[in-house]
Parts: sequence; structure tokens; C-alpha cells
Amino acid sequence: MTAPRTSVILCIAMLVGWSAITACGDSISETAVDDGNQARESSGERSQRRADFLLVPADSRKQQISREGTSSVEVLLYDQRTGQPADAGEIISFEIVEGQDTVGTLTSNRAETDDEGAASVGFRARGRTGVAKVRVHHSGADPLTLTLRTVERARGTLNVDVVNTGDFVVSLSDITVRLYQKSRMTCDDFAPLNTRQPSAFAQRVKAKPGTTADFGSLRADKTFTVTAVARGERGQLAAGGCQGDVSVEEGSMTEETLLLELISLRPEGRYELTTEWDLSRALDDSGAIGKNLSRIFDIFNDPGQALYDGMMNLVKDYVNSILGRALDWFLKRTGLDTRIQDAINSTIQNNEVLCKLREAGRDLRDTVSNLHVQSELTIGQVQSNYEFQGRDNWLGVTLYWRGQCQDAYEEACSGSEDRNDIDDRQRRCAAIRLTADSDGKLGELGVVSSQWTGRITAYNKLRIGQHPLPLRYGRLVKYVFNQVILPELTNGNASSLTGAFSHWLGCEDLARSITGGQSKVCALGNNACLEASRIEQFCSSSIGSLFGAANLVIGGLEYDTDIYVGGEADLVEVTSDGRIDYMENGIYRGYLSVSGEPDQIIKGRSNIRATWRGERVSSPSSGTP
Repeated sequence: MTAPRTSVILCIAMLVGWSAITACGDSISETAVDDGNQARESSGERSQRRADFLLVPADSRKQQISREGTSSVEVLLYDQRTGQPADAGEIISFEIVEGQDTVGTLTSNRAETDDEGAASVGFRARGRTGVAKVRVHHSGADPLTLTLRTVERARGTLNVDVVNTGDFVVSLSDITVRLYQKSRMTCDDFAPLNTRQPSAFAQRVKAKPGTTADFGSLRADKTFTVTAVARGERGQLAAGGCQGDVSVEEGSMTEETLLLELISLRPEGRYELTTEWDLSRALDDSGAIGKNLSRIFDIFNDPGQALYDGMMNLVKDYVNSILGRALDWFLKRTGLDTRIQDAINSTIQNNEVLCKLREAGRDLRDTVSNLHVQSELTIGQVQSNYEFQGRDNWLGVTLYWRGQCQDAYEEACSGSEDRNDIDDRQRRCAAIRLTADSDGKLGELGVVSSQWTGRITAYNKLRIGQHPLPLRYGRLVKYVFNQVILPELTNGNASSLTGAFSHWLGCEDLARSITGGQSKVCALGNNACLEASRIEQFCSSSIGSLFGAANLVIGGLEYDTDIYVGGEADLVEVTSDGRIDYMENGIYRGYLSVSGEPDQIIKGRSNIRATWRGERVSSPSSGTP
């Protein structure tokens, strides 16, 4: 009911006595109703009032108000002599003289003028259409009667099209569209993750973007704010949007488009990580030392064959020197090749320690190539360039060697088929655990820690820049073999491969089983013979040559390595607070280099691979890691 007061003031400024009032337009005479009371007043009293003040409606139009809610009834009081608004504090009285029982009531019967001469009271409609008359009084002015008509409020319909701006990144569902009156919510107040939003004027829930939310019978004289939130694949609040200053037109449909923006994820915090490292290919590519280690591992695939080959090389040299003829004829005539190989394999298979040592050697490559690592990852606050720093500290390393289990290698050493699946090799009893001390050191490996720079892309993808991870891999292999495997298998009777095979293989017994009761094998009668003592000598020499090299390499595994990796992971938020709760499908890819052998570095991305997963265990702290 706000009036165009300028026209009223201009009109008042033109007044010269009461006779000029009717010349100001129909608006005043139309709403000032003479109900007979004025005629009964004395002309003197009427002249006195006219000389002082003039009451006029604040709205020059006929009053039309909604049949619902409360509207304002406002008048203006002017000094009739000057044409200026009356001073503040003048008392204006209001009363309903018609329609009080059917149309509406006043919220107050009196009001004071403000600095502009305006005074108003509320008119509370009863929900019906009709006419009400309000008489307005002031002690120094003629009464004024206002005619109020209660009508249906102009209304329209709103159609909101919800669009997922990141549909190529993440699918959204369970979209909640809320409609607010602007007085209760603006887009500046909207926060998708805030669970304490004010009560909405209306709400619609839609299954997915691309569907519309319809709001009918909205008042055309109101301004609205439309908000929406949507959930991601894990049920978390993943996107939000807001459209402000929305209004509808009477009798028509207004269409609005609401864009859903994905909520930025916050990675800050501390996470517990579990990483499975596969260093099997990196070992072969780590230079001369790595290749020597691989050759040692290969010996255990068939130690009988390796020892036989070493012995036969010595036999060839010896026999050729005494016969001067082809070795093949001698071996065929004596059957020495078959007898030596069978004897070695039979001895190893039937000897509990040697058989388990053979199987342990076969497992050694897997044991030191597959590391189960527990670590703590700390991520600092995201910087202005959307990057952040992460620090990964290793807290424990678990390797698996099934030789520690009570039933280890029973099937392999009994001649039946050996179980060699992952479930068998990674049983609890097979675990070798290294735990960091109070200084963060993992035994001889020292402190294993890395720092990297990360960035979130495509809403929930973590990209980790390539970075070094110092790992004394040679010391790890040495520790496992010399401190775990050999002591476990030999009960302390051997501290090296040479000692183990020499002690349990028994070259004297092997020579006796090959030569039989004659203590020698001969061809051409007794002109070409190989004595048992010579075979024993060849056996000892082969063991020393073959496993002595292994001892030297394993004993000298003091070389340090650096692992260079980069990676990625999926970030998962499930608690609708914007903070990352899990990191899954994590992958590291890179290569391993050996200190002192830069020319041997192979920088292929397939040399090292690790898979990992992390879970947030605490909120972020100040600063960066």
C-alpha cells in the first residue's frame, strides 16, 4: 500500500482553502466518504480543522489488498497552511465502520506520524473477499474514510530445470529443490553442506538432474530464492546450486535453470595407509647387484641342476685330461651323468633341511619383492594454486615367508604337489614384521619417509607428483635371508648358504652313493676311472663356487636404493562434510635406482608398481606436513 507521495505533496502545495481540494484529482474525493457526520458539525468547527491539517490516503488508488495475511493501511497528514508533512508524533486514530465481522480487523486503533507525516496500522484479512471501510481521525483534520477491497492475490507457477554441470565426472541423484522467500534466504546465505538451513517455503525431491521441479500458486508480488543439493554415488552431499531474485508473473509459468556445482573436496588431515609394493621387476632392472641377486634366486628354482652343472664342468676337465677322448662316451659308458643328477636331487628331496632350504629359496624372491607397508600420510592445507603437500611415513613393513609355519613345505618335501597360492604364502604364521621405533626407524632400513606434491582433479581424483622414496632394499634382502631364513631352517648350525649345503648335502655320502662299493666308476676296464674321493672333491668345490658367490653377494648387500614414483587415487567422501574419508584404488608407478650405478637406471613406468588404500583418522591441523 505504498503511495506515490510526490503527487500528493504537489497537490497539497496547490491548495488555497478547502475549495481547491476537489481540484487535486478524483483520488482524494473518491476515498473521502461523507457519511453525514460532517454535515452535523458546526461550520465554525469545520473551518478550524480545515485551517490546520489535511488527511489523505497514502495510496492514490482504490485500496485492493490480499484476502490472506496482513496488509498495511496508511494515511498522510499535511499542514494545510504550508503544504508540508505534519511533524512526527501526531496521533492518528483508525476504526472499522463496515466489514469488521466478515472482511478483516485492525491490528491497532492508533498510530503516530513519522517524519514524513505518515501513519499506518495493520489490516488482518479474514480470508474472504469483500469490502471494508476504515474511518481515520485526527483532532485537527476532517475525518477520512478509506474503502478497502479484499481480493485474490495474483499468482503464477515456477518451473525449475536442474542441471548437473559435472555430469561427465560424477553422477548425481536424490536432488532436493527448496524454495524460500527472499527475506528468509539469499544465495549469499546458501551453503550446500550446512545442515541448519532455515525452513523452506516449499520443497521438491527429484531422482536425477534433467527433471524439473514445479512450484504452483506462487504470489506474483513476492521474490524468491531457489536452492538445490544433490547426492553422489556414496550417498554424500556432492553438489549444490542457488538461484536468487526469482519471481513469477500472474497467470503464467516462469522457467528458471538451476546449475548444480560439485562441492570442492578437502583432503587435509591424517590418514592410515596400507600399500602393497611389487618390486619383482625392479630387482632385475636395478643394475649389476640386482641381476646377481636374481641369479641367486634362480639357483633355488632347481639347486640340484645347478650343483650338477657345476660338478659336471669339473668332471669334464678332469676326464678329458686323462682320456683325451670325448666326454660323452665316458658318461654314457659309466652312466655318471644320470647317477650324479639323481643322487643330488634325491639327497636334497630326502633331506628335511635341504628340501626346506630349496623351497625357502624359491619363496625368497616373492618374500623380498612383495612388501606390505603400513604408513601414516599427512596432508596439509590446500594452497591458493590448488596444490597441497603430503608426507608419507612408513610405520611398519610386513613380508611373508611360509617357512615359519609349522606345516611349511610338508607337501613339497613329501613328493606331493606343493601349495603355492597367495592365501598359503600370506598366512598369519608366515608374516615377518618390521616395526618403526620411537625415532621412526625400521631396523637397518632406517627412516623411510617421502614428501610429495598433490592436486585434486576432476572432482575426486588425486594426482601425486613423482617423488623419491629412500629404501635400503639390499639391507632388507640381507636381513630376511641371514637373520630369518637360515637361522630358522638350520637351528643355528649354518650361517651361510655354503655351510648349509655342505653340512646337510654331505659330499662324502653323495660320492659313496654314486660310486657304490667299488669307491670309483671306471671305463675301458680300469684305464679311465673317477674315484669317490675325486667326486667328493668336485662336490665340495661346486658347492663352494656356486653358493660362495651367493654368500658374498648377500653378505655385501649394503647398497642403497631410491624409488621414484608418482601416482593417483580416488577420493571418497561419505559423511557430507566435504572432508575426504577414504582414498581407494591408489596406484604408484615408477622405477628403482641403485646408488653408484646411475648408468644402470631404467626409468620405465612398469618397473615398480604399488596399490594402496587410506582412511582418514583425524582432522587437519594447522600448517603443512
